[in-house]
Amino acid sequence: MSVAGGDVAVVRSLRRPAPAIPPETLGKQVARLFEEDRSVPAFAVLRGRSPVGLIDRLGFMSRFAARYGRDLFGHKPITQMMDRDPLIVDAALTVDEVSRRLFTQNPKALHTGFIVTEDGAYAGIVTGIDLLQAVAHSLATTNEHLREAQASLVQSEKMAALGALVAGVAHEINTPIGSALTAATAFGERAKSFGALAGGGSIRRTDIDRFVGAALEASDYMEANIRRASELITGFKQIAVDQTSDERRHFRLAQCLDDVMLSLNPRLRKEAVGVALSCPPDLELDSYPGAVAQVLTNLVMNAVAHAFAPGPGGAWTDGRPRRMTITVEPLAGDALELVVADNGGGVPADVQPRVFDPFFTTRRGQGGTGLGLHIVFNLLAQRLGGGIRVEDAEGGGARFVAWLPLVAP
Repeated sequence: MSVAGGDVAVVRSLRRPAPAIPPETLGKQVARLFEEDRSVPAFAVLRGRSPVGLIDRLGFMSRFAARYGRDLFGHKPITQMMDRDPLIVDAALTVDEVSRRLFTQNPKALHTGFIVTEDGAYAGIVTGIDLLQAVAHSLATTNEHLREAQASLVQSEKMAALGALVAGVAHEINTPIGSALTAATAFGERAKSFGALAGGGSIRRTDIDRFVGAALEASDYMEANIRRASELITGFKQIAVDQTSDERRHFRLAQCLDDVMLSLNPRLRKEAVGVALSCPPDLELDSYPGAVAQVLTNLVMNAVAHAFAPGPGGAWTDGRPRRMTITVEPLAGDALELVVADNGGGVPADVQPRVFDPFFTTRRGQGGTGLGLHIVFNLLAQRLGGGIRVEDAEGGGARFVAWLPLVAP
């Protein structure tokens, strides 16, 4: 019996309506029944409607066909050859419950099969192969559900990172827009005064020169701030597109990292974490900028969340300022190394082998999902063609060392 289609919930769906025989059936009669229908894996032996034993094809035929087997058992009731203690389960039990009972209480049923009853009456037989197929199907379905749940959580984590990026860029844009608005307001007042002066007929050459100078200064100031806001918006749009798509393109890594750090600056300032970024300005990649941005975002936010214990004024428990370094260096063979290091509390030795495992977190119940570093690991290994490790930083703290090719697979 093959198991396919929807989820198998209970063992009722696996039963075979195999015929049953009474206890007084002779061995030679059972042999004839097996020979007449080779699809029958076993016979239940019933007294009335209740099963009292099981005779499986392989076990019976191996004994009956042996030397003197026909003479020994052919004219004796089947009760002398049957399994008097077969596994008997109710049809309403789940496949998982039956498999646990089989392996812990009656493992021979994996070879002989077992009896299914309903309301105490015989309802059919299930073979070991049927049960194993159902268990495999159940495990595959459960695994698929887990994958879907994990994918949903990963997507939620990505969207949370994008939300933080939106908030960060909005905060950054407020500064140049506010400055431009202040300059425009001040120049508007100056223009009104100049208009009144001109309308009175008492304007002088020096008044005109001062007004023109103020106008040029205000224009330059507003232009610089509006250009800065435009650059921020352009950078944000590119990061947003990259982080929500799988587009592959040529890009300069330094610009990508600068845009990401710009979006993270408000959170870093709030946590009083100083960051030094070093990347060759002309280093170009043919890769996935969204994945690179996600890797850096998750590594930085992981350090912010875990590296530093609470402390006033940007100093954590041992009094040192909070510091992070992000360093990119080319490697031989058209590859690069990205190192995100901090001077925080470090990663304990017993935790290091598990930090990239899915759902592993030391902040359970405090908002940690255990997916941030797992996403980093998967993006590097599967999308970018690289890898990552964690190690102790010299002088204290942690170093996350990632490597990836300049041209993605």
